[in-house]
Amino acid sequence: MKACSVQEDADLGTVDVVVGVVFCRGKFFAEKRKANEKIDTGIVCLPGGHVEPKETRDSALIREMKEELSIEVKKLRFIKRSSWIASDGERQNVYYYLVLEYKGKPVCREAEDMLWIENVDQLDVEIDRQAVEEGRAVLRVCDGSAGKVIGGKKY
Repeated sequence: MKACSVQEDADLGTVDVVVGVVFCRGKFFAEKRKANEKIDTGIVCLPGGHVEPKETRDSALIREMKEELSIEVKKLRFIKRSSWIASDGERQNVYYYLVLEYKGKPVCREAEDMLWIENVDQLDVEIDRQAVEEGRAVLRVCDGSAGKVIGGKKY
């Protein structure tokens, strides 16, 4: 299912969106959007959302992960920027972050369903697939802290 298309060049009038790539034990977190969503209905994608006015992208990612997954991001790393046109025509600058450390157990708060998946082909959004692969490459050279949960419990 392809609900959107990649935008080749960023245009004026775009909105900023942040997306989190959360790994644990070799799998990454994805969500299935609700059937009643106004944008990108029913697709399987990475969690994220819009950057609010006067909010930094880092703080927006931290807020979105708390709202959508109930996790407290402790450490993050910028991966890449992509351009996207959502199913309603909204032009988006999408900023992907690798969540290296977080506190709490991810739970589904806003989506229809949450998924821990290994195969990027299960994602409906090509730029999400690319971000996951880039996140995996970063983890190969990182210190192995991805998926670490403060307090001694891993999820």
